[in-house]
Amino acid sequence: MSSSRRIVQQLVLKDLGFLRWANIGSLVAGLAALGLLAHGSAAGFYAGQVLLVTVLIVLGALAASLTVIDERKEKTLPFIMSLPVSPRQFAVAKILANALIFGSTWVVLVVGTLAVIQVSDHLPNGMTAYAVLILTEIAMSTCLILMVAMITESLPWTIATMIVGNLFINAFFYIVASLPSFAVTAESHTIVWPRDALGLLWVELVAIVLLLATTYLVSSRRKDVL
Repeated sequence: MSSSRRIVQQLVLKDLGFLRWANIGSLVAGLAALGLLAHGSAAGFYAGQVLLVTVLIVLGALAASLTVIDERKEKTLPFIMSLPVSPRQFAVAKILANALIFGSTWVVLVVGTLAVIQVSDHLPNGMTAYAVLILTEIAMSTCLILMVAMITESLPWTIATMIVGNLFINAFFYIVASLPSFAVTAESHTIVWPRDALGLLWVELVAIVLLLATTYLVSSRRKDVL
């Protein structure tokens, strides 16, 4: 293993270890949310949906805040200062760490949500596209928060982005639910992906790639990591 890769690995493992309990707690809470979704009652579905979305939003915001902003705010950089870290290595490590912290829980909960929809009698398979769009939107919002945190290194700007992102997610719920195609397919017993839903999904995926690429390109061009 090259020294560059070893340094990135050490930085990633440091962040993963630092947030391991937050990650485990989020996963447990997310699985509890899936249990509520599978319960069958209207109250259980609503509570499970709110808890699932909240868990993912909080985990993404917490990861960006603690691994980037707090590390500088609390001046806890002795580990980094002991390593010959370049801005490129630092950027790669932070993006990878946040992707693993958030992404591992996100993938489990997305797969779990789709499984609940498939096996539950009270949730039509037509809800699959809706669920994927909402959960991918949360991932996109998380990438935006990480980008702002790494580029600005500003707590106020990061908090403002969190607030705007959360408001947009709520608006996105309404936008997706208001699509005419979902009025037809939402109650379907088969998985249906309307054309406008596929278009929205592609926009989300492209936005995620662009946000992460911008984060890397800007952060890796800094003169130093301190």
